Amino acid sequence: MSLVSLRKLMQHIATGGKKRRVVFTNGVFDLIHVGHVEYLSKARALGDILVVGVNHDSSVRRLKGRGRPLQPARDRARIVAEFKSVDYVVLFSEDTPEKLDYARMAQVVEGLAGWLFSEGPQ
Repeated sequence: MSLVSLRKLMQHIATGGKKRRVVFTNGVFDLIHVGHVEYLSKARALGDILVVGVNHDSSVRRLKGRGRPLQPARDRARIVAEFKSVDYVVLFSEDTPEKLDYARMAQVVEGLAGWLFSEGPQ
C-alpha cells in the first residue's frame, strides 16, 4: 500500500505486464466510519487493483466548509492506504475527480485491463 502520484501509478500498472481490472473510487475520508470500510471493500471486489483518490485539504474546505478537514490530506491518505482492500492512494486537489487525467490513465488501463471503473461515494 503506497501513496503515489497518478503518473507513478500509471507507470507501475503499465510495467506490470499482465491484464488487471483497475477500480478507481474517491472520497474525503475525514471522519472514517464503518460505511467507508464496506464501501471500499465492495469497490475492491469489482477488480484486481483498487485505487482511491483522496481530496486534498483545499477541496475539502470548498466541499465541507470552514473547520474541515479535521485531519490533513497526507494523514487521511495514509489511513485509507492501510485498509486491506486498498492498493493505491492518490491525492487530488479538484473538488471531484472528473478533472484527473483519465484520458491518459484510461489509455494505460485500457491496454492492460480493458476498462476503468470510477464512482465516488453515494
